[in-house]
Order: sequence, then structure tokens, then C-alpha cells
Amino acid sequence: DHDKFEVFRNGKAGYEIAMRSASPFDYLVVALGTNDSKKKYSLKPDTIVDDLLWYKDHTIEYGQTDSEMGNRFKKIFYVGIANFRPNPAFNAQTTADVREMMNHESEIIINTTDLEHPVDGLHYSQHDHYKVAERVLTASKEFEDEV
Repeated sequence: DHDKFEVFRNGKAGYEIAMRSASPFDYLVVALGTNDSKKKYSLKPDTIVDDLLWYKDHTIEYGQTDSEMGNRFKKIFYVGIANFRPNPAFNAQTTADVREMMNHESEIIINTTDLEHPVDGLHYSQHDHYKVAERVLTASKEFEDEV
């Protein structure tokens, strides 16, 4: 989130702490900027994509200063933005543009457009969380097979 009043909601702020606490790790999983497509932030899709790509760049940069991390980190997986129900708080066009732009990056995008959502129309059900986890695991195994 780009919330100026609730900076704790910004993923970048907490990422540094989480990354250093978990380091070294092999893979990083980042959910694509659904919250960043909120109308109240008025963010352009390229800003959201740049923010998402920051996680990879920052992790690689950290790995260059921490040899144990640099030797382990292999790949970032992005969990795609799901097709949530229309919601007046979100800019559907921004969401579609971010999804399309990320598909053109040389990154692994975990497809979630086929998943359904519970009553709120936005958050994954517990069952769909398991599906996402299975897809990330499958993608990591396929990546390992390619390397």
C-alpha cells in the first residue's frame, strides 16, 4: 500500500526486516499489487510494476553484500492478481494493466485468475490459499528442473 498515514501497510517497510530475519532463502513469493490498485492512491500501473520489481532488485542487491544469501537466492515468484469481483474501492483498469505488464516481464507469474473468492469477493478462501501454495511449489520444482 502507498498509505501515507499508515506506513506499516507499505510492504517495503517490513520487507527489509523479514528478509534479513529469513536470510538465507532460496525463493521469494510476492503477491501482485492488488491493494496498490485502490482508487485512493491514484497510482499508475507502471509505478505499481516498478514497486513489485523492487523486491527482486533489492533481494539481489542484498545478496551481493551477504555471501550466504547471494549463494542461495534463486528466483522470485509473483502471485498474479486474481479476478476479484468489481469493487468501487479498486481501479479495475489499473489491476488489468498491472496484470498485463507483469506478464511481459521475464518473471514467473503464478496464475490465479481461475480461483474463486468467498463472500467478500476479494480475499482467497482457505481452499484457494492451498491452491496458490501448490502452484508456487510446482513452479519452484519446474524452475529447479530447468536449472
